[in-house]
This record gives sequence, C-alpha cells and structure tokens, in this order.
Amino acid sequence: RQQRQRSLPAVVQTLTPLRSGSEPLRVPSSISLVVAMSRACSCSILAALVLLPRAALAFQGLPKALLLEEQQSQLLAVHTQQAVEQRQSFRLCHWGPEQFYSGLSARAQEVWNMALEESGLDAHDVSDYACNVPKMPWSWVEQIQAMDHTKSHTYNFQGSYMFSLVHQQMGDARPQYYARDWLMDFVKENFTDIDLLKISD
Repeated sequence: RQQRQRSLPAVVQTLTPLRSGSEPLRVPSSISLVVAMSRACSCSILAALVLLPRAALAFQGLPKALLLEEQQSQLLAVHTQQAVEQRQSFRLCHWGPEQFYSGLSARAQEVWNMALEESGLDAHDVSDYACNVPKMPWSWVEQIQAMDHTKSHTYNFQGSYMFSLVHQQMGDARPQYYARDWLMDFVKENFTDIDLLKISD
C-alpha cells in the first residue's frame, strides 16, 4: 500500500501532459494509459490497474484549474498585444477620420477633406503634422497666387475682439482675453482710410 501511495504522484505526472496548449484533455486508450502508468510508477501492470482509480481521484479537478490558469494567461497575452497594437496605431489628430478632438470647425474639416481628396492621399498615411494642421486644396493656392497682389492697404486686421472684451467685463482673468487690448489704440493712432479693420465677432 505504501508503495502504491508513493507511486501516485508519478501517475498524476503521467496524466498531466495529456493536455497540450488550449486543447481539451485527450484520453488515450485504456491499454496505453495503463502501460504509461506502469512505466511511471515502476510497477507491474496489475499494480497500475489498482492505482488507476486512485490516480483518477487525485487528478480530478486538475484539468479545470490548469485550463483556467492557461486561459487567464492567454487572455492577458491577447489584451497586452491588442494594447500594444492600439498604442502603435493611435495618434492625436485634429482633422481627418482619426480626429480625436471634438468641437472643431465643421467648415475647416470639410476644407481639409477637399485638400485630401485633391491630393489623392490616404488619410491614414499622412504624417502627424498633416493630420493636425488645417489644409486647403492646392487649386485654391493656385487661384490665390494668380490674383493681383498689388498692395492696397498699409494695415489690415481681421479677427475677433468683442469676445475677449466680454470676458474681461465678466472678470475673467485668463491672459488670452487680454492679448488684443492693444488693438483699438493702435487703430486710432495708425489706421487711415485705405486701411482695413474688420471685427469678425
């Protein structure tokens, strides 16, 4: 009996490799199983037959535990690989199909799309710089270059001003709302009838 008990771990070790990878347990024929057990415990075929029920009890539940551990390891490996692939492909873009930031100008996006279509490029192949900078079609550039570029204004300012002024009146201390405080004083001192001032808001 003591010999049989000492031989039991060897039998369990014989049964354990029957699982490979993530495949289900494959049980060989009864004869080959008994022969394998006999070799593992260095005992006779008869002793192996006696040990078979005890080995089955010792092995009971082991495949489930091994399968759970292996599944967790495989799941972790898959998630890690997916995270690496996503990190490699992910980038912060202002424009295009990979746009990350929301709330940007829909018109600017459409112009960016027009420039992309005219260029014949794939949006996913452009550089990080290209997907973060507003673009315009090259045909527009050619039309602008063909215009009369004779200088007609000494000074030209077109942009927002009232938006910042309202924030100042509300007590907003952020510096961006004070960046154009110089504008009106400069206009009064320097602009003439041939200059252009257009407050867009």
